[in-house]
Amino acid sequence: MLARTCINKALEGNMAALRLCMERILPPQKSRPVSIKIPKIDGPGTILSSMQAVVHSVADGETAPDDAHTLMGLLELTRRAQEHVDFEGRLALLEEKMG
Repeated sequence: MLARTCINKALEGNMAALRLCMERILPPQKSRPVSIKIPKIDGPGTILSSMQAVVHSVADGETAPDDAHTLMGLLELTRRAQEHVDFEGRLALLEEKMG
């Protein structure tokens, strides 16, 4: 009975009721796995290559821009982590040389 009332209100032009009906018929799409071939990440150069692979995938229409944005965020976090590890290594070498 409640569903029928909502449908009738939507048919009468009630936008809130229409939105409610549409959200039930076509719920918002949830995230899904994305498959892009990227090189094994083992340093700054391969992170850049991976980012370029994501850009090419969007340009070729194989990946949605929103999905690419998420992937780029993951790659950026990876880059920052790698940068931190590299910095710690360089700092340890300097400390060792300083005695």
